[in-house]
Amino acid sequence: MRETIDHRGYRVACEEAGFSVDEVENFIDGFLEGFKSSENPVILHTLGIPGAGKSTFARGLGNSQGILIAFDDVL
Repeated sequence: MRETIDHRGYRVACEEAGFSVDEVENFIDGFLEGFKSSENPVILHTLGIPGAGKSTFARGLGNSQGILIAFDDVL
């Protein structure tokens, strides 16, 4: 497990969401398992009205090397 972020706001947010920092860190580690860091990371941000096709577009990119964090999935 990587070093836990020591930031008061992070700890408070975890607790307010009903999770311990360890639970959140374990979830993140599991989510990122199998991915490796990159010297040249790329972030693609999409923005638009609901139903415009942002998530469909992002999933259609087919980049198995990347991580898609879709707001729909977070909810």
